[in-house]
Amino acid sequence: MVPKVQLQVSDLLHIGDQVSRLYLLAQGIAARTPNFFDSKGPGAGDKANGQFMELLRTAAKEIFKADFSEKKACRGARYCFDFYFPNEGIAVEVALSLHNPVSEYERDIFKCLLAREEGIEVTQLIFIARPGALSRQGAPGPRKIAALVERLFGLCIDILELEPSSVAHSLSETVRKPK
Repeated sequence: MVPKVQLQVSDLLHIGDQVSRLYLLAQGIAARTPNFFDSKGPGAGDKANGQFMELLRTAAKEIFKADFSEKKACRGARYCFDFYFPNEGIAVEVALSLHNPVSEYERDIFKCLLAREEGIEVTQLIFIARPGALSRQGAPGPRKIAALVERLFGLCIDILELEPSSVAHSLSETVRKPK
């Protein structure tokens, strides 16, 4: 079992400035969204996730002054990264069901490998997920998959969990402050 860790802003530096800011922005939106962390089931959950993604994309465009969302991962398939930061070589998937037994974990890893085949530089895949993703993906199978793709392909897999916390609101506000 992977221990749960509380992230500090300084801990986010290894994942790149833009991804750190995106994570903090997502955390702030999640913390301010009523019942965000409640299980909603099919239909209602899909609608809530869609609304969250729309808010996140809109806010990210405003903060970054560019659109890093929905980057095509490969020709001939409709695969897109939720966010892709080319100057950092990082793909970000907002995987709000990563804590479930069946999730998009493996498919998103393959999406990165396909993108690399197309010449898109992806050195790191970061999942932004709900609580429980770290322990679920810390199981032996997902850990072996992550180790294999890092060893054979140099693709690093990381998971950042969103947390229900009052601290999240103040952290997300630091994202909006100009440097």
